[in-house]
Amino acid sequence: MDQGRRPPALERLRLLQRLDSMIDFSRAALQLEIVFALIFSTRPLTPTDLVMALEERRKAILDALRKLEAKGLVVKAGERAGEYLYTLGERGRQYAEDLKKLLGLVEEQVDTRIVARMSVPRRLQLMQDLVKAHHVYKAIVILAQAPRRTLRLEKLAKEMGLSPDRARSYLDLFSKPPHRLFRKIVVPGGGTHYRLEEEGLKLYRRTPHQRLEKNRAYKALARVMGVYWPENLEARTVRLYSTLLAAAILATGIALDYLAPALLLSLMALFLALLRTLLP
Repeated sequence: MDQGRRPPALERLRLLQRLDSMIDFSRAALQLEIVFALIFSTRPLTPTDLVMALEERRKAILDALRKLEAKGLVVKAGERAGEYLYTLGERGRQYAEDLKKLLGLVEEQVDTRIVARMSVPRRLQLMQDLVKAHHVYKAIVILAQAPRRTLRLEKLAKEMGLSPDRARSYLDLFSKPPHRLFRKIVVPGGGTHYRLEEEGLKLYRRTPHQRLEKNRAYKALARVMGVYWPENLEARTVRLYSTLLAAAILATGIALDYLAPALLLSLMALFLALLRTLLP
């Protein structure tokens, strides 16, 4: 299957970010497989159809369908042989259009013949391309926030949610001309580091995440915690918030014996206000 003309790099990054916000490419591959199957099918499919087409366990298919339905990407479209039929909902059809645009598929390529032509390895290759692009995007955002736009491989890989070897395999693809987004720096006795190059920084400044550059509180919190991917920072902040809140509740129980209620409530309000300033 030949690919059509793909959108420019910046538009692909934006599409990628929007698509990944609905289906996490690196953690929900089966959901993406189901969306592919529904895009390429000319009729609604049952869980049994999907089990046979995708060669996956029925329980995994049903769980993925439940999650897709909760997101509004798929909807039930009647029944067949005692099973629900599933098709793309309105949000799912828009998702499919964005996905086809990202992959460079033109409308005439998505017809009944594609089901027979598209093998499991081909579908897997398409998903691997999406996962690769997603992780490269994450690396750009993470390094843009890091001190001197540089991180040691092990730290960067942890932020990306990958093993060091897998992260290196993605980063090295874009560490050489003519598309050098990163510079690989090998320090004798100090391991391997990656730095975001000017080309990568230009891409970052044209993406939705560039607004983080103007958020001083966010940048300060990221530096203090040493966490640079927004979702990771949010999770770390929530854990900190929960820990401090638990400590405050414990302290409140002790303070009840010593402080007047009005003063205690004032102190708690001040404490919560301070915590809110920490949240990005």
